Amino acid sequence: MRDSAAQVDGEEVRAHDERLMAKVADRDHAAFAEFFDRQAPVVLGVLMRLLGQRWLAEEALQETFLQCWMQAGEYRREQASPRAWLLMIARSRGLDRLRRERSRGSRSGMMKMAVMMG
Repeated sequence: MRDSAAQVDGEEVRAHDERLMAKVADRDHAAFAEFFDRQAPVVLGVLMRLLGQRWLAEEALQETFLQCWMQAGEYRREQASPRAWLLMIARSRGLDRLRRERSRGSRSGMMKMAVMMG
């Protein structure tokens, strides 16, 4: 019995998030704020695991929700839940952050080497 109750709760959560996404696509600021409040803790946790530093994760979180706001009209409920769609965006933004930070680190290292060799 408990599994079916959890399934109903999960379906209600998804349905509510889908309604929020439809409103976000219509540029409803209150719906976006509610969607952010519902999803940000999970997204931040994923980004923390991926990036390892809170400041990087918070920057990627901002980029994720900016992209969500800008592309909400492109969300397709047949393809993914709102959370899954948002986590795909977060993963992409997190990987972009990792690449940028690694690139900065290797450029910095090459500059130090050039100075030392001189």
